[in-house]
Amino acid sequence: MHDLIFALGKRLFLYGVALSPLLVLPYVALAYPTGAIAIESLIIGLSLILALIASLMSGTLSRPALVTLSALLIPIGYAISSFFSATPFAITVLGDGLLGDTVLIALLIAIAFVLPSLYRVTRDDIFSSFTVFMLGLFVLAVFHFVRLFFGADVFTLGIFSSLAESPVGKWNDVGILFGLGTILTLFALELLPLSKPIRAVTAALLAVSVLLVVLVNFVPVYITLAVIALCFAVYQLIMSRRIALVPLVAVVVMVLAYFFTTEIASFEVQTLQFSTFEARPSWVSMADIGSQVLTLPFGTGPNTFELLWDAYRPVDLNATIFWNAEFRTGVATVPTALVTTGIPGLLAWIVFLVGVLWLTLSRLAFRPPRGADRFVVLGALVSGLYVLLFACIYVPSPAILLVGFAFLGFAAALTSDDTQPEYAQIGFVTFTVLAVAVLLTVITLYFVGSAALSSYYSRTAERAMVLGDMADGEARARTANSILSTDETYRLLTRIALTRLQSIVATETGESEESQTRFKDALGSAVAYAQAAATYNPNDYRNWSVLMAVYQSIVPLGIEGAHSFAVTAYERAHALNPLTPALVLERARLAVANTNEKDARTFAEEALKLKPDYVDALLLLAELDLASGEIDAAIQRAESAAQLEPSNPLLRFQIGVLKFESGDRSGAKTYFEQALALSDDYANAHFYLARVLFSEGDTEGTLRELLRVKELDPNSADIDRVLATLRAGDDPFADL
Repeated sequence: MHDLIFALGKRLFLYGVALSPLLVLPYVALAYPTGAIAIESLIIGLSLILALIASLMSGTLSRPALVTLSALLIPIGYAISSFFSATPFAITVLGDGLLGDTVLIALLIAIAFVLPSLYRVTRDDIFSSFTVFMLGLFVLAVFHFVRLFFGADVFTLGIFSSLAESPVGKWNDVGILFGLGTILTLFALELLPLSKPIRAVTAALLAVSVLLVVLVNFVPVYITLAVIALCFAVYQLIMSRRIALVPLVAVVVMVLAYFFTTEIASFEVQTLQFSTFEARPSWVSMADIGSQVLTLPFGTGPNTFELLWDAYRPVDLNATIFWNAEFRTGVATVPTALVTTGIPGLLAWIVFLVGVLWLTLSRLAFRPPRGADRFVVLGALVSGLYVLLFACIYVPSPAILLVGFAFLGFAAALTSDDTQPEYAQIGFVTFTVLAVAVLLTVITLYFVGSAALSSYYSRTAERAMVLGDMADGEARARTANSILSTDETYRLLTRIALTRLQSIVATETGESEESQTRFKDALGSAVAYAQAAATYNPNDYRNWSVLMAVYQSIVPLGIEGAHSFAVTAYERAHALNPLTPALVLERARLAVANTNEKDARTFAEEALKLKPDYVDALLLLAELDLASGEIDAAIQRAESAAQLEPSNPLLRFQIGVLKFESGDRSGAKTYFEQALALSDDYANAHFYLARVLFSEGDTEGTLRELLRVKELDPNSADIDRVLATLRAGDDPFADL
């Protein structure tokens, strides 16, 4: 029986990991890649459980090498940092929707590295896993080629809305993954005695992989593949005494692609109508943030880089289009871990990387593989090192990390001289440890499932809110919170309660007892949820910001204490994120709600100091100028905002209205015409342009513009009245 369980677990691991880049839940309202990570966790967890149960039943356990066990130090280091972190375990261990640089991800990749040794994988096992992996790449290639040439509305699977989205992750992840396919097919063509049909298929897969690498156009992949192919050509020259043409051709292709990067990007934009751009923190900003937490021996905890970014983001970023970008991770996976997990994470990665270096030297220099071993050993080792390199310079998706660490585990599990692996008899202590490991794995899978299910209900709650079904949205949000309470679910519930509160204020007089009861219930819920979010994770400025928003919404109602509570929440949020102009502008709006023009101007101008091209701050100052009768100053600020957003028809319309009210009909006409040039279906702009034309005596033009308004709003009785008055020869705007 244990042999059957062992074989089942091995196949689940070998094929599940190989297909992990394809593991998505189509047409499911689950924030991608939450569903993929949940499936990957299930595969790794079940594979580990089956391996341990088989070992318990047989009474023996494969004894992994020290280099294999070194991978377990990574999740241990993460766990130690998490234990000493002020951030809740749910965030550092599981993350928001299983996303981020969490203890869970570290645990998955470590187990993927260890399992090949536990399952005593052979050359045939690895070869079969490689084959399934390449078949999965072929399916993924078809998926992307069809979408590239037929449009993003094909093969959406209900979750992919743009061409840059992929089952494997980001668009650059596609390039990294097919770089992995390039390595394996390149090695197969050179190291395996393939029949002509199989060789032709392998060559075709190599061509497809290279083509997708070029289409993704990710420069680090070009450089890495060129270096690997060149080193492999030299290796073949030394080992086989022959010139390997295929690797040299691959070098030439990668070098050419590198020099024609701009032309490739232009081709994609002009021919495929496709472009993509990915923003990440720079190495300099990573170093600056790291220097701020050097005094913390255990770091701030896994998956807390976003909090560090909020606190120490470079102020120069406010002058770019990424001024309000939030980054869950830093410039790369491993550097992010070194910043957030402190000494435990640093030591864990150093020991593991030293172990991988020893593995590389032992497989390539001290005991080079011979014969049939060459393909599986070199393929697994170089592919794993390739992924590990990108973990050090980029943020690969969890699926790619899983594949890379599993392939490294293949190389570590193989022996170059075909000796059988060592076995250890299971005693009482070992039995207890393995039984506890099985139990902990089951518990971990339970919490992973809870996090995924909570994410599902949160996503469907947001969808219900968009559709206007607040009752269903609130019910689903409460379900999400009951499954797994986090500050994210509390903030969602706060937004729902706040929307309900604003609706009551806007539509009800508040005179009836029933109306007052609904108002108190909605306000109480909003405050309670926002306070729960801030209590759950007081280190996230967003929790204090949403609490501020709740109190700010009732400041105009004159409720005692609302303003002071809102100011207190702002001060806590601002301390955690001092350089974002958006938060300072919200403080200015709070002052407006409290009818304090002086403070409103002060904070709006402070926001402009942080971001001189901040349109919203300029517009708020323009509103304040207008309210105080300084219409010329208001127009000047609005015109400055319009220069910053030249394609915004609303801004031009607003300036036109200001000029119209100040008596500058000519200037108003210019801005109304500009607004309509940007958006011809702007009914208000047509209406105000009609007023200007009438004042100039252009009755025909006035009629033309009013008829356009009627076309845009055919059910408007006011437009019918204005048109009738105009046709009667009277002033249609006399009552305005």
